[in-house]
Amino acid sequence: MSSGTVIGEVGGSSSRWALLRKGKEPLLFPVKGTSVTGFNPLNGDGAVFSSAVRAYFEAHEGAAMHAGTVVVYGAGCGSMERRARMNDALKQLWPDAAITVETAPHVACWAERPAWY
Repeated sequence: MSSGTVIGEVGGSSSRWALLRKGKEPLLFPVKGTSVTGFNPLNGDGAVFSSAVRAYFEAHEGAAMHAGTVVVYGAGCGSMERRARMNDALKQLWPDAAITVETAPHVACWAERPAWY
């Protein structure tokens, strides 16, 4: 059963996430005093990233692992090949979700336009 939408901003060393569910307040991660690892598909290890993110969500908000939609803005995702590597890492976490990967939002203004634009 789908439990909303997860939105992530993933940098090379850390990531930030939101869980959006209809009728509920958005949940933001990491919670104070914690951190969530990042991943750059140029030179990072997708399996290590996936494992760390799974462990974080299982410890802090298991419902995030049941999201039906995942949208990630990632560092190093400026090419189709790198977006595919990020997508592969995310599919390890959300195998049944609709996943969208775009370049990091702070560079979107001078990179190619997101598919939803």
